[in-house]
Amino acid sequence: MLLIDHQLGTMGWTHSHDINLVKANALKLARIAKALEMPVVLTASMEDQVQGPLMPELAEILPEAFARRVKRPGIVNAMHHEGFNKAVKGTGRKKMFVAGITTEICVVFPVLQMLDEVMKYRFLPTRRPRGQSTAMTWRSAAWRRPAL
Repeated sequence: MLLIDHQLGTMGWTHSHDINLVKANALKLARIAKALEMPVVLTASMEDQVQGPLMPELAEILPEAFARRVKRPGIVNAMHHEGFNKAVKGTGRKKMFVAGITTEICVVFPVLQMLDEVMKYRFLPTRRPRGQSTAMTWRSAAWRRPAL
């Protein structure tokens, strides 16, 4: 499971869902991963800036993953960060749950890159824990995206 940029400051940028729902669902995913003993990769971008630190509850639920979280220096596509890329590949998994605080940035870019790589990942999308920077729903955004 990849949990991307569930940071206190970044969470305030979502407008598609209630922030408390976004937070609760991200924490549910973390608890599910722990209960199923799934490998988890946490990442955050510029925790010392406006994006803020990862949700502290993640440290309580997934202390080992939190301690090894990948701290990115502002790289939008998390897969472009060597440490995150290696951590994802290091899970040895070909099927991934991916949840990011915003769909259009935190999730889309890394997923597209992973699909393009030789490893050929399969993704199991999570619908509720992520948000979008606009009030457009995930369904209407899907209808508006270009065909691939």
